[in-house]
Amino acid sequence: MRTIKLMNKKHHAGVDHINAIALYKLGLEQVISEEFASAEENLQKALDLMENEESIDSETKTICRRRLGESLLGQDSFSEALPHLDQAHNDMLETYGKNNIETADVANNLGLVFLRIGEYSKAEKLFHESLEVNIEHWGDEHPETAKNLLQFCTATVGARRPTAK
Repeated sequence: MRTIKLMNKKHHAGVDHINAIALYKLGLEQVISEEFASAEENLQKALDLMENEESIDSETKTICRRRLGESLLGQDSFSEALPHLDQAHNDMLETYGKNNIETADVANNLGLVFLRIGEYSKAEKLFHESLEVNIEHWGDEHPETAKNLLQFCTATVGARRPTAK
C-alpha cells in the first residue's frame, strides 16, 4: 500500500510539471496576442503549479511571473501586477544584471506600474535604468529608446511636482 501511494505521488508530480509547462506556453502565446484576461488565468495556474514543482527551473518561473505581471498591466490591474513584476525584476537583476535588455524591459514595465499608481520617484528610477540599457542596446534614435525617454520625462516631471499640503 505504501509503495502505491509513493508511485501515485510521483505520477501526480509529473502531471503537475506537464500541466504547468502547457499552461505557461499557452499563457505566453496569449500575452503576445494581447488576450490578457486568458493569459492571466493560465499563467496564474501555471505559477501556482510551478511553486511546488522543483523540476522547473527558476528562470522559467521568473518568466512566468514576468508575463503574468504584464498580462495584469495590460488589463490596468496595477496593484496586482506590482508584486509579480517586482519579483521578476529582482530575480532578473540577480541572474542577468541591470545591463541586460530583458531586465531593462521588466524595469520599464515596473516603472509603468509605479507611474500609473503615482509613485513617480520609483518610476523615474526604473525608467532611467531602462533608458540607459536601451540607449546602449538600440541607440539614441530607436523608437523604443524614444518611448522610454518620454516615460522617463513624464516620471521626472511627476516626481518634481509639488505635493499638496
